[in-house]
Amino acid sequence: MIGSLGDIIFYASDLNVFSLKKELSRSRKAKITQHEPIYGIGKVRQQGRELMEVSLSIELIAGLTKAPSLHLQMLKDFMELGRYAPLILGYHVIGEFPFLITGIDETLSHFNAATGEFDYINLDITLLEYVDDPLQYQKKIEYRQTAKTILGVEYEDTVKNLQKKVFKL
Repeated sequence: MIGSLGDIIFYASDLNVFSLKKELSRSRKAKITQHEPIYGIGKVRQQGRELMEVSLSIELIAGLTKAPSLHLQMLKDFMELGRYAPLILGYHVIGEFPFLITGIDETLSHFNAATGEFDYINLDITLLEYVDDPLQYQKKIEYRQTAKTILGVEYEDTVKNLQKKVFKL
């Protein structure tokens, strides 16, 4: 198994391949608001982050994949039904929250007259992070802030101790 998006499993075996192309791109952005007063200088305020967007590509080739159109239909159903699930690649869960498919761009080529289907399907898939409970996100942020404060104090003490040893204060 290479990874999964819920019950959609990406894999490669001797007889069948349903896998991602070489790259995956992620987009992370801060949520910034600007306040422009009539007089004076404006203010910028950071208000958390935007939802993470992930883009990936999949090639479905009839010679390597038993049923390219079935794999395509699974992805379309996942998107159209509004399903969301964790995105896992290897042993890594991508992001903190599950993802839903927001777009599928497909390029079909090499029509096979014998089967009535295309032998080569190239998919560009866009996923968007799905946060169903904003309070859960807020709790994670609060936990990180307290953890960094604790780590900052410990780190500061370590630096002071090292400075005392080096500079013999």
